[in-house]
Amino acid sequence: MSASSSRWLVSIAIGPVQDFIAAARKTRDLFYGSWLLSELSKACALRLMEGGARLIFPHSDNLETDLSNKDFAVVNKLLASLNASDETVVEELVRQCRQAVRSRLETEYETMELRMLEWKLLGHNVHYDSGLARTQIPRVIEFYGAWEKIEASGYQAARDRVEQTMAARKALRDFEWHEGSNRPKSSLDGFRETVVEHGKGEPDKFFLQTTELLDSIGLLKRMGRTQERAETDFDSTHDIAAVSFVIKARKKIPETLSRYEQYAHRLDHDNVAPFGYSHIYRDEVEALKSDAKLQDILKPLRELNPIPPYYGLFIGDGDSMGKAISGLNEEEHKQFSNRLSGFANAARRELSKPAQTIFAGGDDVMAFLPLHVALARIRAVRDAFNTEMDGFGVSFSAGLAVCHSMEPLTEVREWARMAEGEAKKTDGKDALCVTVITRSGGMVTVTGKWKLVQDLESIAQLYVNRRLPLGLAHEFRLLLTHWKDATKETREKLDQRLPAMAAAIARKKEANDQAARLVQKFVQTSTPREDLEYLTRCLYVARPFSRSIREAEA
Repeated sequence: MSASSSRWLVSIAIGPVQDFIAAARKTRDLFYGSWLLSELSKACALRLMEGGARLIFPHSDNLETDLSNKDFAVVNKLLASLNASDETVVEELVRQCRQAVRSRLETEYETMELRMLEWKLLGHNVHYDSGLARTQIPRVIEFYGAWEKIEASGYQAARDRVEQTMAARKALRDFEWHEGSNRPKSSLDGFRETVVEHGKGEPDKFFLQTTELLDSIGLLKRMGRTQERAETDFDSTHDIAAVSFVIKARKKIPETLSRYEQYAHRLDHDNVAPFGYSHIYRDEVEALKSDAKLQDILKPLRELNPIPPYYGLFIGDGDSMGKAISGLNEEEHKQFSNRLSGFANAARRELSKPAQTIFAGGDDVMAFLPLHVALARIRAVRDAFNTEMDGFGVSFSAGLAVCHSMEPLTEVREWARMAEGEAKKTDGKDALCVTVITRSGGMVTVTGKWKLVQDLESIAQLYVNRRLPLGLAHEFRLLLTHWKDATKETREKLDQRLPAMAAAIARKKEANDQAARLVQKFVQTSTPREDLEYLTRCLYVARPFSRSIREAEA
């Protein structure tokens, strides 16, 4: 570094996350939005490196190679140090980063338009206003940059200042005026006008519902192509939920399942419906209800009595990350980032087939999970985090939403995010929250430290082995309701008797020995009401996991 040069700390944030990730109706919307946001962050990271900056976050031993790796994901916040003669050099590099991000997005949009021309030749014609879409695309990006000089006070002080500057910059929202129109808003988030034009020819049900309205970014997520996933790799929520049944059918009637798969692939090729296992659960497409051959194939599959199609959406990230980083110098921060990259790689391995990783970058993880492997996989992710981040004083908390495959994906994501939020409220964190939302509208949630996974697995296995009566949870819930309805004085007396009363209820049920042992294991005399509430919630929450495990093992 020359005598006239100074060291600067540069922070960049790219968004909005809502547009790129949260607004999604299909699994491919959710995956593509996460992938695209990562690709934009990669473009920014590469431009920083080309401009002479040294990346602190993200960081890995072979960062330049990793940034070109399709499996390497980058979160939307970047931090780098830069030697520069004056502030104008830093400002210019940040401007170049913004342009690199916009160029990357425009490239993806142009690729999508070429792809749509190809699909049009194959009979998939989505009518849209290209001019309006091209006007919207540059406005989609939110790009924030902040920089501070690393002075004698050191790296940590500079990082505190740059975070404060970034927070102030984000508070100054950019409001770009543009002429509006009388078009309806996007049906995904209601923010921008739709560019899709229904009513011009026959709508293409292969990609869009007849009433679905998408803005430019929504259309890009629906029609764009990623380098690492082919069109058939975007499993629907039905397909994720069907994994345990497919395992069962492959054991019981493999020829019939093979016939179905071959026939469904032909339907996909002929543009009657996309390939998937959803037809096993319902007649998804009107045109297929009169398809005699398909109905003939489906009959023996349905006679296997598939369980209702439930699956899990898993969302998790690190606890106390900011606190851990606040005490690190620059080299230690790079090591911290490098270990996070190792965790993300490990998480992707643990969440491989039959799970579906949506995003794994930094300390953030999102994935779809079939229920027969869900508990084991999320425990493996948490173990991987503890292994990689050992010594930094951080932990991992997560939420898992178990939902029917017909539930809107936007709501499922919100339920998973709420479950994660509940886990984060646990004292000391390092916690998990599992929420089960039944099709009838009921919701039950259980939260605890990661021992919760072991508790749910043990209860689920008792259900699988038919060693635990299903009515036990109802009896315990009734007992707890009586406790809540009682007076304060009566509650105090009941507190001491709850373990004995719960044990008596358990002994009355089928498989009473196992049920009684369960009460003895979970309900302690020091906190009887809380323990019984936890056990009751576990009994309810474990049910869908046990059904899926039993189906896969049948």
